Amino acid sequence: MGAPYIIVPELLTNENYGSWKIWLRNYLLGKELWDIVDGTFPKPDEVTQQAGFMDWRKKNGKALHAIQVSCGPGIFSSISEIDTAKGAWDHLAFMNRQPFSENPPQAPEPSSYPQGQNGDENTWRSVLYKAVVEGDWERTKNLLDSHPEGRSTRLSKGETILHTAVLCNHVQLVEQIVNLMSIEELEARLPYRDGATALRLATSGGVVKIAEPMVNKNRNLLCLKDNSDYLPVALAYAKGQKNMTKYLFSVIGVEELNLDRSHSGATTLTTAIMSQDYDFALEIHDRCPQLTTMPNVNRTTALETLAVMASAFPSGSQLRFWQKWIYNCINLQPTDAGNSEYSILTQVPGFKQMHHLKAKHMQVCKLLKRMSDQVSTFNLPEMSSSGLLGAVILASQFGNVEFVVEMVKSNPALLHVNATAGGIFHVAVANSQEKIWNLIYGFGAEGGEFARFVDTDLNTLLHSAGMLAPAIRFSNISGAAMQMQREMQWYKEVEMISPPLIKAAANNAGKTGRSLFTEQHKDLVKEGEKWMKDTATSCMVVTTLIATVMFAAAFTVPGGNNDQTGKPKFLQRDSFMLFIVSDAISLFSSATSVLMFLSILTSRYAEEDFLKSLPKRLIIGLATLFLSIATMMIAFGATLVILLSNRFKWTVIPVFLLASVPVTLFALLQFPLFLDMVLSTYGPSIFHKQTESFLNSILVRPKPAQYLGP
Repeated sequence: MGAPYIIVPELLTNENYGSWKIWLRNYLLGKELWDIVDGTFPKPDEVTQQAGFMDWRKKNGKALHAIQVSCGPGIFSSISEIDTAKGAWDHLAFMNRQPFSENPPQAPEPSSYPQGQNGDENTWRSVLYKAVVEGDWERTKNLLDSHPEGRSTRLSKGETILHTAVLCNHVQLVEQIVNLMSIEELEARLPYRDGATALRLATSGGVVKIAEPMVNKNRNLLCLKDNSDYLPVALAYAKGQKNMTKYLFSVIGVEELNLDRSHSGATTLTTAIMSQDYDFALEIHDRCPQLTTMPNVNRTTALETLAVMASAFPSGSQLRFWQKWIYNCINLQPTDAGNSEYSILTQVPGFKQMHHLKAKHMQVCKLLKRMSDQVSTFNLPEMSSSGLLGAVILASQFGNVEFVVEMVKSNPALLHVNATAGGIFHVAVANSQEKIWNLIYGFGAEGGEFARFVDTDLNTLLHSAGMLAPAIRFSNISGAAMQMQREMQWYKEVEMISPPLIKAAANNAGKTGRSLFTEQHKDLVKEGEKWMKDTATSCMVVTTLIATVMFAAAFTVPGGNNDQTGKPKFLQRDSFMLFIVSDAISLFSSATSVLMFLSILTSRYAEEDFLKSLPKRLIIGLATLFLSIATMMIAFGATLVILLSNRFKWTVIPVFLLASVPVTLFALLQFPLFLDMVLSTYGPSIFHKQTESFLNSILVRPKPAQYLGP
């Protein structure tokens, strides 16, 4: 037997549908077969569109084959009788309880008109179907008058005439049909599309006027779920139909959302937060504040969703200096909307962007404030059961300063609650979130109190500082040596506020904070040593070459020496003095650079060396290397000027312009590293006191439930 035909890394099982779906979809896209699966290439009529039908059948066979061979044996048996790729795909989605269909409803094809018992297409059902598809109310009404059962009769695919009218987006026809139907008939479901009602189909179409007559006649439709177990309002939002969502949300009862066991209300709120639609999120919260702590379909609350979105808040926005200036100058007022001058300013690209950003920040902070007010009275059991404690821990992990500040202001006890991974500051230290850590300075002398906090494994803050930071926190730090420097800065900062007892405290594994730091960072120390030595070796080759050349140039001056006096012939020229001075500077700076890089190669590479010693040597080495290259180019230019200035004076400017090219290239390539190292070693510390601490407003500070020492 040959090797099996492999399309996806893993065959579909009951556990891997999410990954399998992505793999196979990308494969079908690459083979130009996805339009068969998503319904954008509908099945043509076999008789009237023979060429198109043959093309569809060929692509359908390839897509269906790809789906079938990508399924495990148990899964394949469930789709073995399905003859279309789209049908197989939708069936697998239903089996794995995918909440939303990927494709909007399509109007039925003319080829699916129902047949009579004798194959006659002119039966009343066929005529009724055609009348509905064409939106002809008069013919539809006449047929329903003579055949009242047509209101609920099932057509070729099991749809009713109301389903068909909705799929075809016939607004007026839907209204007329709804007036004739009973309340029970409005609740008819399709045998496909997850058992959708007509209202469920309307949510995908997004036409509010189609949904209104159905809701007005039978409000129970708002609470009817399809087979995916979602309310229509949640489905509408998932489809991106905001107008339909807001309409359905405005008419559905608060009780239905609060008591919905399928979590549609909570899912809609968390989805609004994730998509940064804060206007709608505020509207949902105003009507149903209880949804804040209710889990969505993924068992995540709105609090937890907002906690991880640090980039949605002002402190998480990465703005350039000019953007910060514009941002700070914008003062949003309720009267701004009617101000013509202000409206003109919002059309300026830079101002418009910052205006939109500040408005978004105001909305999300408003939502956060309302949520914090809601949980301000929670006791410890309620903090845990509602997800509040977990949300604050997540906010600390992701560096969401505003979330931590607002929640602690509303409920100060959060500062002294230990989760499994420790308190707020344990998590901040373990994830190198300096913005959260800086809040501890608001306690002044009491900052040491948090150093006594321990988690369930008796890890103190020093143990948290001893753990290796997540890789994502190193993404903006160039080089393993600088990463190790940042880790040492964190450890020293935490150690500074830790009492002696905490420094010697061991966790359940018998390790102190320092021993844990050494164990966790041994690989990073090796990587930092290798990075430093490689950098020093590369630079040392260049600077040694410069020193050799400039030493030789000092004894072979341009123009030569006077045979009688031995002095240089051009000694009296200014250009010669420029040459000799720049040559000397280049030689001395390159020699200094060689010594600095040599000291890096022979260093002991202890953990503390990465804090100051090694970075200082590399800074001096790079600075003197740059100086030696610059002065070498000046010396070379001065030499050419001396030799050519008598006859070719015009060469002076081009020579110095060309000489500046390598200097500029070196500066552009190495300056970012040089600047980062200078700022990291000698620049402002990332640890600093808050200028306006929120902790000053907290009057009652209960003692922590678990800490070390008296």
